[in-house]
Amino acid sequence: MINISLNGKKSTIDKSITLHAFIISQGLNDKMIAVALNMKIIHKDEYKKIFILENDKLEIVRPVGGG
Repeated sequence: MINISLNGKKSTIDKSITLHAFIISQGLNDKMIAVALNMKIIHKDEYKKIFILENDKLEIVRPVGGG
């Protein structure tokens, strides 16, 4: 098990996986979110290249429309 922080809450994943795989596993559409890993914004082109590791801090946000 790998310990991570997801949107400020402690969480675990079974093994180190790519950001893309994690996003898909959460049922999210990678075109409709922004991701920061350890306080660094990650470009969508990097999602399949970057692996989530022990103690990583992951923030995933969705845009909210309003008026």
